[in-house]
Amino acid sequence: MKQKPELSQEQKLSHQISMQLMNIGQSVLEINSDYKHSLSRQANERVHLAAEILLEVAKESMTEITAERMQNWEEERNKGRLKFTAPLEGWEKMTDEENAAWKKEVMDRCHRGFGGGQV
Repeated sequence: MKQKPELSQEQKLSHQISMQLMNIGQSVLEINSDYKHSLSRQANERVHLAAEILLEVAKESMTEITAERMQNWEEERNKGRLKFTAPLEGWEKMTDEENAAWKKEVMDRCHRGFGGGQV
């Protein structure tokens, strides 16, 4: 029997496929790290195995940059999070004195009723 010749060159995946695998890998690695306590033992083993396989594929077949990004998924996750800043509401801008005065007014209205004494 003849043996098949082994490929001497490493074959890397295309950038598009590497990007897709990176996205999947980041999700699997996040589940394996952050949500393993939420999974059953069997599901946890499967996720752990998937993470190991994806890391192996990253090392052997993915482009270097996507493999690195996948392995550093925590940094990637934090980069992608947008910081949402909404304009402050009036009550959020109040000073402590204004806040105390407002609380006193609300309590007074609760005691005498919200109608303001008008009939």
